[in-house]
Amino acid sequence: MENEEDLSLSKLKAVFEAQTEVYTAFQIALQDVLDKQKLLIKEMDALKTLNRDEFRNLDKEHYALVKVFENFENVMTSRQELFETTIEEYTAQISHFGATMDHMKHEIHDLFTRNFNEMDKEIEKIKKTHFDVKMVLNRIVWVIGGIATFLTMVNLFSGKTIAQIVGLK
Repeated sequence: MENEEDLSLSKLKAVFEAQTEVYTAFQIALQDVLDKQKLLIKEMDALKTLNRDEFRNLDKEHYALVKVFENFENVMTSRQELFETTIEEYTAQISHFGATMDHMKHEIHDLFTRNFNEMDKEIEKIKKTHFDVKMVLNRIVWVIGGIATFLTMVNLFSGKTIAQIVGLK
């Protein structure tokens, strides 16, 4: 996803750079048109008496400038439409990314919830096992203590040692 986002961002950056280049070229072309128009006006003022060939030459230059300006305007319009389309696609991708992230967030939350529930069950089992072992050890200690107390009492009343009572001697 991060690659798709990087790719989308790089496409958007490329569109912005292209648009900047086009606007700069448009500004230069517009300035050039204005400069040439000023030059034409100066030439027309300087040459009040133009012959027919010179007038046709000026008319051709003016027509060429108009065509350049119209072509540039068409290019700018198509670039603007491309830019708007790219922005819409980018917005759609960002929306899709947000929806995917939300879905993944819910999946991760569910996964953690399940794992925590399983861990809680395992902890309860371990606690129960620990309690059972503790109780068994406690009973063993009480039994050993009881046997020792019994043998001590028998020793006190009979005067025989534990080994004699058990039958080892």
